[in-house]
Amino acid sequence: MGFAGNVEPCFISPTIVAVNDSFSGSAQPAARGTPARGNWLAQHSAGVMADLEALARSRASSSHNLSYPIRNGQVENWDTMERFWQQCIFNYLRCDPEDHYFLLTESPLTAPETREYTGEIMFETFNVSG
Repeated sequence: MGFAGNVEPCFISPTIVAVNDSFSGSAQPAARGTPARGNWLAQHSAGVMADLEALARSRASSSHNLSYPIRNGQVENWDTMERFWQQCIFNYLRCDPEDHYFLLTESPLTAPETREYTGEIMFETFNVSG
């Protein structure tokens, strides 16, 4: 991941999320796209998402469960994928999604429904410009 115009990516990160067991039982609002959902992500992402470097330092620790939101090129866990995107945008790239355009890549066999849902998340949750 990185910015247009850079010769190399700023970050290369596997699509993996470390979920802290102490936060995994947190209640999450069921309604999709509601303001409460966005607040939930903002309030809990710091505890739920762990920096991969910190995870690498404490691999022997049993306090985190690893979650792979993408399997065989298709998103299987949308909540985890949202958390991954949030970590990438806000913690690694440190940018405001409303001020930047985004380019996401996907498998050529991605279903139109999946593509539409990805766009819905990026536009409604992250308020990307385009």
